[in-house]
Amino acid sequence: MCVNTDGSVKQPGSEAAGGGLVRDWTGKSMGAFVENLGVCTITRAEIMAAIRGLQMAWEKGYMNVLLQLDSTTDINILTSQDQTEHRLPCFESTDSGLSFWILYNVLGISQTRLI
Repeated sequence: MCVNTDGSVKQPGSEAAGGGLVRDWTGKSMGAFVENLGVCTITRAEIMAAIRGLQMAWEKGYMNVLLQLDSTTDINILTSQDQTEHRLPCFESTDSGLSFWILYNVLGISQTRLI
């Protein structure tokens, strides 16, 4: 299962939105979403879109998910070992059986991390 998400903010202090697409291993669309996130930063919009995309995949019963992102800031937040500052509560359970890979591109080089 692959989840591709992104967030958008027109300008700082304005309305934000997030959206994404959930696809199976053949590329077939299994669902999509777009939502208004109110006024927030671009980083928050992108993280919220990632969370919603992962939730959508997990609700469909997919436990191993490839999450595609385009922001190293988001990757660092999602993979942070600092539980007090950035770690997101929905990723704290280690006994849930859930796992996801993050695919991102830095300077044209694709990289992958397992969370």
